[in-house]
Amino acid sequence: MPTIAACATDSTLLQASGALSYNWSPAQGLSSTDGPQVWAAPAADRWYTVVATGSNGCTAIDSVRVSTQISTRPPLYLVPNAFTPNADGINDCFGIRHWGRLSRLQFRIFDRWGQMVFQTSNADNCWNGRYSNGEPAPSGTYSFAIDASSNCGSIRRKGVVRLIR
Repeated sequence: MPTIAACATDSTLLQASGALSYNWSPAQGLSSTDGPQVWAAPAADRWYTVVATGSNGCTAIDSVRVSTQISTRPPLYLVPNAFTPNADGINDCFGIRHWGRLSRLQFRIFDRWGQMVFQTSNADNCWNGRYSNGEPAPSGTYSFAIDASSNCGSIRRKGVVRLIR
């Protein structure tokens, strides 16, 4: 059974798919008890169960544990290692909007010569693979530096991302 660490956000999205109806329980801490997606905001660690019923009446049951504690396995605040800004709606932008609520953020991206090509202090903003003048940046490897604060504490990430055209 998976565990989702929720300390990074005030709530965590739980998702199920492939059925006609869904029943989530217990109701405490959930935005609703039906539908394929519900938001969980438990006050303490909690197991949630979903019963999914198909159009043929068959049911499937699954559970997930939502943790309110900081967890180092799996690591929080993951960063993609590649993106493809080709306007297909999939991986078109390199960013960290899934990290949840951040109280402070400095997110910068540099080309191979150390020139900054993107900078933001808003986690909802992502790099679309273009220079500030609107020209497309070439395929290649770019470095990033992230310095932020969240409900889980300080976050520092440095690494590289591959822009694929």
